[in-house]
Amino acid sequence: MDRREFLKTCAIGTAVSLAPGYLSGGPADKERRKPNIILINADDIGAYDFGCYGGSEFKTPNIDKLAETGVQFGIAYATGLCAPSRCMLHTGRYATQTGIWYNNPKLNDREKRRRSFPSMEQVMKQSGYVMAVAGKWEGCRGIAAKPFDESCIWPRQLRYLVRADRPDVDGKEAEIERLRYWRPLLVKNGRRIKTTAEDYAPDIMCDFLIDFIVRHKNDPFFIYYPMLLPHGESGAKNSGAPWGTTPPTPDPLNPGKRRDAGIKGMKEYIDLLVGRIIGALDKNALRKDTIVIFTSDNGSYGRRGKGKAYEAGVRVPLIVNCPGRVKALGQIRELAGLVDILPTMCELSGAPVPGGIDGISFAPVLQGKPGKRKWLFSYLGVKRIMRDKRWLWENHSAEKPGRFYDCGGAIKGTSRDKASPYKDVTESNAPEVVAARARFAKILDTLCGAKGK
Repeated sequence: MDRREFLKTCAIGTAVSLAPGYLSGGPADKERRKPNIILINADDIGAYDFGCYGGSEFKTPNIDKLAETGVQFGIAYATGLCAPSRCMLHTGRYATQTGIWYNNPKLNDREKRRRSFPSMEQVMKQSGYVMAVAGKWEGCRGIAAKPFDESCIWPRQLRYLVRADRPDVDGKEAEIERLRYWRPLLVKNGRRIKTTAEDYAPDIMCDFLIDFIVRHKNDPFFIYYPMLLPHGESGAKNSGAPWGTTPPTPDPLNPGKRRDAGIKGMKEYIDLLVGRIIGALDKNALRKDTIVIFTSDNGSYGRRGKGKAYEAGVRVPLIVNCPGRVKALGQIRELAGLVDILPTMCELSGAPVPGGIDGISFAPVLQGKPGKRKWLFSYLGVKRIMRDKRWLWENHSAEKPGRFYDCGGAIKGTSRDKASPYKDVTESNAPEVVAARARFAKILDTLCGAKGK
């Protein structure tokens, strides 16, 4: 898509020009610049692993503080795997438009994949932001990191490396996995950088972003931070490393030392890195001008649901914080999803909203106003999930109807936990159950068609 086509597509949408007073949440200030935006997308961690969402296994004080002093969406959806979730995030569209239903390309819609849509990177760039990306790059349908002014990425696929940068990956993408964390394979601004066995990729990426923040503190900036953590690391077939190995993290209490390998250290290191970013904003007097959005691409691995068409697999954290621009509402019962982040960023920055998107801006919610989203939609392959504030239909397909639940007024719960407040009403013929199921079926038919595609 060239610039002319992009602008034409954006023109179909609604160009939002917010009054400075709305953006700030206070008195109008005509001199106040548009906000910086930092979008942090963790890799493989569900909502319930964070203290602010009721988790107790991992310590996440920095993220919990962002939730307490900002807006924490109690019910937020991605999909059950990274590719469809990231495509949803980048385009503000469901797979019904993009064709990306699953990680496995064979289960995706080839015809729809050929379509081109404006991405969040293009929208933010056209809006005048100086931009950086650091982390795992798997752009939607192979979008390269070109719209960004600066980048520091773990490439994930060989196609992002020029041949001169491939000497130790032996032509196998599996080899890149073992270079994910320690002695990492990283590409900075288009060229591979030298690393040693003592270099830890998440630290290098965080340092890169902090340096970017300092150098551009006088410019409106957009940072996309698709974290490597806490996804497991797989090795090459001859390395002896099992799929999903969880390597050690640096020990913050003992510089130069490492914590024991395991998922606990990896998940808690996310919080440390978020704290470093917030500290850099504070140090450079940028907190009140920088909107921080924290989320994830899917639920946690294993019993927590990743890769399954259950709510546990798609329920992710969604926290927005910016003192002075976002009200300190704490946890709220409004609905939101990754699909809504692009239009929200457009509304907050004054950028044009691309036409035809599925996302709904939740910018008014950040000021304490009611949200416009009435239901959430997620998917994994041929399976569908629908949810509103009360009802849940999961693991549903046209061939095999899923289970239907009355969630009552509960924010926290899961259909797969016997202690959950969710009530299975699949077999119920109560009028309100029948009406809710019929309403969901009608929405699904409108979204996906009679065949569920």
